[in-house]
Formats: sequence, C-alpha cells, structure tokens
Amino acid sequence: MRDKHTENDDKNLDRRGVLRHAGAVVAGAAGAAVVGGVAATPAAADPGDPVTLGASHDAGTTTTSIKTGRTAGGTVALQNTGLDSQSFGGPQLTLAPSTSEYLSADAPAGSMMLASDGWVMTAPPDGAGGAYHNHFLYDSINSTFTVPVAVHRAVDSRYTKNDRSRLFSTSGKFDSAGRLLAGKTVHLDLSGLVQFSWGVFVNVVTFGQQGNGFITVWPYGLPKPTPATVQYYKGHSVRNTTLSPVGFTETRSDVLSIWSSATTHFTIDVLGVVINHWASLADSPMRYATSASKAGVQSEAWSRRQAAFAKKITEWSGEH
Repeated sequence: MRDKHTENDDKNLDRRGVLRHAGAVVAGAAGAAVVGGVAATPAAADPGDPVTLGASHDAGTTTTSIKTGRTAGGTVALQNTGLDSQSFGGPQLTLAPSTSEYLSADAPAGSMMLASDGWVMTAPPDGAGGAYHNHFLYDSINSTFTVPVAVHRAVDSRYTKNDRSRLFSTSGKFDSAGRLLAGKTVHLDLSGLVQFSWGVFVNVVTFGQQGNGFITVWPYGLPKPTPATVQYYKGHSVRNTTLSPVGFTETRSDVLSIWSSATTHFTIDVLGVVINHWASLADSPMRYATSASKAGVQSEAWSRRQAAFAKKITEWSGEH
C-alpha cells in the first residue's frame, strides 16, 4: 500500500507537471526560463511555487535562485532532442535579448546578459567581493583566430592600374618607372580583401632598388616604427614575411602604411589573416570555398554581425 505522501506527490506531478529531478527545480535566470513548449499567457505564481512544464512564468521583479550541494555534475541539466529535417537541433538554453546594450553596474559577480546588439555581456568577479561589469563573452566574433588564405597579391608597384589600385595618398610618391621614392610613405587599403581584421601575414619583396636601404610596413595611423620589415641592397631582390597589425580610417577598415629609405619597387602578398569572424572574409577573393560552410551562417546573418562588430570597433577606437 502506498503512503499518503507518495500519492500526493504523484497527483502534484500529474496535475502541474513539476520538474523535480535530482533535487533541482528548473527555472530561468531572472525567473524567465521556459522548459518545453511555451504557453500563450504567463502562469501566475507566487515566490516558492514550483515551475510548471509547458508554461511560461513571470516572476516580476523577484529573482529565481537554484542551489545544489553536488560536487559533480551541473546545477541544472537541460537537453533538447528535437531535430528538423536537416538534423539541426534546437538549443539547450535560450537567453532572451535585453533591450539594453550594457549590463547594469549593480549586477552581482557571475551575471550574464544577451545585449540588444547581440553581444553577451558578463560581470566576472574582481577578487574583492565585487565585479568587473560589461566584459565581453569571447566567442567567434570577438576572440581571434588565424586563417591561412589563398595567397593574393595586394600591390605591385610596377603597374599603375589594378596592381596599384589599393594604394592611396600616392601623389608625388613614385618615379616614372613606378618605384616608391626614398623617404616617401604610401598606404595600402586591404578592406577589399579582409574587413575588421586584427592583423595580416604579408610577404614583402623589394627589387630594382636604387641604393642600399630598408622598407617598413606598419599599421596605418601609428607613428612609423624604427625597425625594418625588409633590409635590402642595391640591385638585389630581397623578401621577408611578417605579421603586422592593421590600422583603419573612417572609410577603410584595414590599412597598412609603407615607407622606404631608398627608391625601390615592391610587392606585398597576403598569406593569412587574424580575424574574429568568418564574415571578415565573406566576399574576399582570398577566401576558400569551404569558408562559408565553416561559418555555418548565411550572408545576411554575417552582415548583421559585421555591422554590430563595426559599431564596436568605432566605440573601442574612441576609448583608446
């Protein structure tokens, strides 16, 4: 014979669909999680009431807290076994976007928010009982990765049309043979190849030099560094591969500056890029065909994410 306590528990499970497995009650951050299907109208519940399967819950301004004393395993275990016709599954957890772009400065350490612009903001502990607010959760759009690309000639000083079309501020910088004049600086716009990268791997070659010297490549907008990228000798072709950060202007996202101590021809080939997201190479002639499948998103989604990233770049540039 079953005792009264067990019968009441069974009735409660049947009537309200309460999830009480492993001693944990499933509820969402800020009391807004949904388990299973979503009801059209939020269920009315007082603090302390159980969470009902298949219903939406509104906890008002109160916080829903879940605690366990387990030393292994998660506090909450979520599983979604649903698949569509292409075997794509549903998420295990969904954070509803906030209407704000920033996390409140009063949020306790460990807080997380999906901002309105798509960035996940966090508040890691500061070690003194407080929190560092509005740190970014690093993912494929704001943590870098290095990508080898189909080698592409970005500039060749010997030709004035397509092979020098990415250069700007060139007036009075080249001699009649197309060589960069000694002591002159020109700028290379790479935004047609990669957008919003952190840096590029380039192969720099000098030839037809009119004297001994060196050429330097560095990010646009910064003072010219003293070290050389390539040191050369008159009449000897010399090359070097380097990783350089990129600068940017109001209209160009990825720009290098080039200076030579002696008059010389030069070429620059792009061998690889350091990027945050595959969208940076979405329309690049350097991109391999597999890049789109690696991205796992459509070009429209790339555009939205890229616009958000461009906005953040502008914000960051104003802060430093």
